[in-house]
Amino acid sequence: MKDALTLLFAFFIIPSLCAQKPINGHSHNDYEQKRPLKSAFEARMGSIEADVYLVNNQLYVSHEAKDINPSKSLDELYLKPLAKAIRKKKAYSMILLIDIKSQADSTLNVIVKQIAHYSAFHKANCPIQFVISGNRPLSAKWSSYPTFIQFDGRPYESYTPEQWERIGMVSESFGKYAKSGQKDIPQDTFNKMKTVVDAIHAHKKKVRFWATPDANEVWEALAKMGVDFINTDTPTALRVFLDKIK
Repeated sequence: MKDALTLLFAFFIIPSLCAQKPINGHSHNDYEQKRPLKSAFEARMGSIEADVYLVNNQLYVSHEAKDINPSKSLDELYLKPLAKAIRKKKAYSMILLIDIKSQADSTLNVIVKQIAHYSAFHKANCPIQFVISGNRPLSAKWSSYPTFIQFDGRPYESYTPEQWERIGMVSESFGKYAKSGQKDIPQDTFNKMKTVVDAIHAHKKKVRFWATPDANEVWEALAKMGVDFINTDTPTALRVFLDKIK
């Protein structure tokens, strides 16, 4: 009887934990967290950001070139553990936003090679999307990259229908609409941002504003206007907040 109950628990409870959905959060500059990837993964961020520099054919994760730490590579901090999570069936649907800080084309070529190294990323049901931001190749070149590579669009850029197909999300600066650090969002500012969100959603794409303050008032406003990935430097706090306002 005890064994039977154990099997029932494993059948009903464990799959439900694995099926948890990601929250509408984006872990900004995730590599600067005390526990890169892990904190965001535990908070079930829908998007996780890694800035990369190409140096001597290796991809290092850092905000500034002068701060590069040889022990912090894209492969070690993100690709390897994400591939392991997929193999162990612990991964969930999320985006790894790779923000290129060095030259666009040469850096992306190495990114493609490193992702291609892991078979887990190329299965039909792979839950990880790879979206390229920062120094992106010209949109006219996007079709030349493997389909497992997507790109971060901009609201002010024009795209062909084929290019829209390669866009994994669209990002815009919060600073275009409000002052840096501003925690109150006036109605007219809210309306302008909501117009951008609605326009992106009309293309059936998800949207993120970068450089948003980590404040409950801002998070609530972004959630109300339908922002898909709320930018944060505090993944755990954002999850707690979003759980409260469900």
